[in-house]
Amino acid sequence: MNKAMKDLVELLRVQQEQIFELVDFEERPDLRPPIDQESLSRLEKWWLARGAVLPKSYRQFLLICDGIENFCLSYSLLGGRDLLSDSYFGC
Repeated sequence: MNKAMKDLVELLRVQQEQIFELVDFEERPDLRPPIDQESLSRLEKWWLARGAVLPKSYRQFLLICDGIENFCLSYSLLGGRDLLSDSYFGC
């Protein structure tokens, strides 16, 4: 696992929790478990079908957490499960 990416994800989580505390918002960022190998393979194919390759940094992120729920007051950080869902671009 990429230690630099793991440290970055943890730093982002801590910073977002501090922001939530400052605005007295009860939700907190929730790191999802890492992406499984089958989903990662499907996601790589999803990117290729769109004429691109899965960015190395995003792959590293997904191996640490498959997205972060409630990352900000108004959105989450998307993971592979989001991109592969039927509701995302009608996959």
